[in-house]
Amino acid sequence: MKERASAVGQERFKRPTMEELVEWALEEPPPVRNLAELLDSAAVGIVKHSWRNSPWEDVHADPASPLTDGEMMRSNAATTRLAREFLQDFFRDFFEVDVPPAGTGSGSLIDGLLQLDECDFLDDFDDGDLLADSMLSPLFVALTSRVLPCGYTVREVAAELYPELEDHAAANLDHFADVTDRHSLRASLYLKAKAAEFERWWLGPDWSEVVDALATVMAEPEHHHWDIRGYPEPAGRPGRCRDIEQLAAVLKQGPDRLTAAEAEWCVEDAGIGFALHHVRSDAAMKR
Repeated sequence: MKERASAVGQERFKRPTMEELVEWALEEPPPVRNLAELLDSAAVGIVKHSWRNSPWEDVHADPASPLTDGEMMRSNAATTRLAREFLQDFFRDFFEVDVPPAGTGSGSLIDGLLQLDECDFLDDFDDGDLLADSMLSPLFVALTSRVLPCGYTVREVAAELYPELEDHAAANLDHFADVTDRHSLRASLYLKAKAAEFERWWLGPDWSEVVDALATVMAEPEHHHWDIRGYPEPAGRPGRCRDIEQLAAVLKQGPDRLTAAEAEWCVEDAGIGFALHHVRSDAAMKR
């Protein structure tokens, strides 16, 4: 009986094949409206798979690590910015498409941006080796050898976990090239963008809403968001955190633009990771 139950469970929760995942991503595309937004979300997915969900999280969990929660937010944003720049350069060099900088795919600029149904070259391109040589291999070097916002190199912070981090990043970037080779660049980008769909970090679909929610609760000292941690008075906040509009503008440019103290305040004192949930729950209760 146990063997039969186990077999039924394995059948019910069978891991989808790559072909099934690609079919799903193409049939239910990520929530992006143009090429710039696609590259924004794809950069998040690349970083999530090759960097964030890796031994880097083990480094972050070490109490002795310089990767505090604030530094982790800055590190993730800086890494996403790096991946987005590599994508932007690749599209310019190989497709002669000028994609605007990160974070400019929405708002007033959207009407002038290349729409996804105009990007037939995404379906035609399936050269994984060219993608690897021209973008992914240089990206791997940049990911694993750069200086982080905290001032330390990746190798210094990762310490004995550095070889595992390298192996993890290399395997995931190789997988990106393999999907491109077996299917298309559209397929590999869509899969990465789908991975960003529920990530509330910079360049993800919800980031502007996350920042707006933080601004909302910062403007309301009596908001229940502050019930546990207490409302932080402006005089006690670091730097640009004293001014709601200024802080929101910097966060939308990217958390890696914050100082270490500002980033730590946003995570630990302001609870940026919970603000959107609290604002949305308020809106739902008022309906």
